[in-house]
Amino acid sequence: MRLISGWAAAAAVVCIAATSHAEETLSAATADVGSAPHFVMTSIAGAADRAGLANVQVQEGQALTRVQLAVSRGELDIGTIPIVTTFLMRNGLAMFSELGAAEGAALSENLTAITGFSAGVYHAMTFADSGIEDWDDIKGRRVFIGAPTGGAAVQVQQMIRLITGYEPGTDYEPVQLDWGAGVQGMLDGTIDVVIRPGTLPAGYIDRLTSAGPIRLLGVPEDVAGTETFTRFSNAPGTLPAVISGDIYDADLVDVTNGGATMAIALAVVANAELDDDLIYGITSAYIDGLEGAMATNPWAANLGLQGGVYGLTPVANLRLHPGALRAWEDAGITVPDHLR
Repeated sequence: MRLISGWAAAAAVVCIAATSHAEETLSAATADVGSAPHFVMTSIAGAADRAGLANVQVQEGQALTRVQLAVSRGELDIGTIPIVTTFLMRNGLAMFSELGAAEGAALSENLTAITGFSAGVYHAMTFADSGIEDWDDIKGRRVFIGAPTGGAAVQVQQMIRLITGYEPGTDYEPVQLDWGAGVQGMLDGTIDVVIRPGTLPAGYIDRLTSAGPIRLLGVPEDVAGTETFTRFSNAPGTLPAVISGDIYDADLVDVTNGGATMAIALAVVANAELDDDLIYGITSAYIDGLEGAMATNPWAANLGLQGGVYGLTPVANLRLHPGALRAWEDAGITVPDHLR
């Protein structure tokens, strides 16, 4: 069955498949244009249209935690969500504290994955002449940590805490704005450090370096190797990663500490009530067109798309939709038991 989405109907919608003759119409939402979440979602929408399976109406520029709540409540059919926030919802934590653990756990059962993928890796950026040489130097500075109500802000504050021991509001001033406003704030001089996910390479790097050389703060080796940080970087929604020194122009980007960082795992989820055959067909069409879609974006090769299960670790506790499970297995992917 297709879920009726009053939430989607009330918002501005981009009809990715406006000329589709498919009988099915699905509502979906994702992040801003140019981001990895937008790329994956619109690839799925386009595949559904080309296969004549569904007209997927995609809302762009949405807060992904709100998308998660809308899909879990049946107000949206499909959405892009951070995997870390599935853990938070299930346990009634952070931005889902008002739900409580019982309701959060019940709503989480309505979320099933079509695919997992990497949204990129955390880039901690400052201008080379800012006086910030390492993480300890952010004391007393204004630090962009992510969008309001987003899961990234929770991760970034914990990352800073583990690296420096600093507390937000006491040792540094955390700034939460829309994603684009963070980079603009650094350009305007109102923000000293921007910490946000980005593809490899990240498009916003060129925008920043047009104003002068920047420094990327990698996680110090004496921190990255600790048991505590290892657990953190392998928590739901994150994986250890490295920003290689040859990704960016060395004359414009100084990468410290070997570029050690964390990758961010996201998922495209469907409400569990969506028809198995419909999701099977859409996922199969997406898999068939994946190579062509990736060829249009050079950074897409770093998103872990081919396996379908990136970031869907046991601790994430997010299973595949039965239709998607069948499609990935038909494509020759070995799916771990915890995703069934």
